Amino acid sequence: MAVQQISVRHDTTYAYFAPASLSYYRACLQPLSQVRCNHFVQKLESFSLHVDPAPRLTLRERDVFANVQAYFEIDQPHDRLLVRSEAKLSQTPIGELPLAETPELLKPWESLLLPEVRASLPTNGFIACIYPSQRVPDAADAADIIEFAAESFTPERPIVDALMDFTQRIHQSFSYEGGSTHVDTPVTEAWLNRKGVCQDFSHFGLTGLRGLGLLTAYVSGYMLTEPPEGEEKLVGSDASHAWIALWVPGFGWLHADPTNNCLVDERYIVTAIGRDYSDIPPLQGVSYGADSQPPVVGVTVSRT
Repeated sequence: MAVQQISVRHDTTYAYFAPASLSYYRACLQPLSQVRCNHFVQKLESFSLHVDPAPRLTLRERDVFANVQAYFEIDQPHDRLLVRSEAKLSQTPIGELPLAETPELLKPWESLLLPEVRASLPTNGFIACIYPSQRVPDAADAADIIEFAAESFTPERPIVDALMDFTQRIHQSFSYEGGSTHVDTPVTEAWLNRKGVCQDFSHFGLTGLRGLGLLTAYVSGYMLTEPPEGEEKLVGSDASHAWIALWVPGFGWLHADPTNNCLVDERYIVTAIGRDYSDIPPLQGVSYGADSQPPVVGVTVSRT
């Protein structure tokens, strides 16, 4: 794989039934830079965030997980709100061995339960990714999900083999069905119905892995919109996507996508990493004075 250049454009448009007087929003749309994603390093070359109407105030800061969060406030009447982000990135391959042959990933998965796993994290905030969170329930409330995960994480099984088996079994056990859940649907409900979207697949994976004592994170991002020649377009393209990542000392985050049953490769762009969806929604906020129609979202990802 040679160095790859990618561009991403993400448009979100709100239309109001009457002019809104105030809008307050948080955007987590800036892709991470200098982050390893399995067998490549992603670098952010440029990024812009455009809001119309122009905000009275815009602030940018890094959260505890080192993601860039942008806050903006609009204090003029508006019947429409457009938030557009544009990014250019490069992906540089690293490592000569396939992931399935990488020494750090061939260690028994139990090695990830040791205290030094915590000490190796890139930022202190990620220690929270070993505990339950807003959308990842406590083990006592998800015993059946943890039992499901344990079937893949058998004694002494190599990390990469166990994670890929778990990823495949999630993919086979759920039906991808847009609209079958919403952002607040409990993972236990999605599991009961055996259907959902990428968020549900990911929250299920996190619930099982954390229940086993593994430090795992929720990843938001994108996928290339152009499918490989002769293959169908992947689920999640032309939209925000989500998957999971398992922390492996000496390697970093091992990314896997249960929605598409694969380890993450050069088709993926990492925007942010957190405990679950509630930490890093692409756009979240409130407008006062009028209700809006459901937002219209358009995403274009392409090689440049």
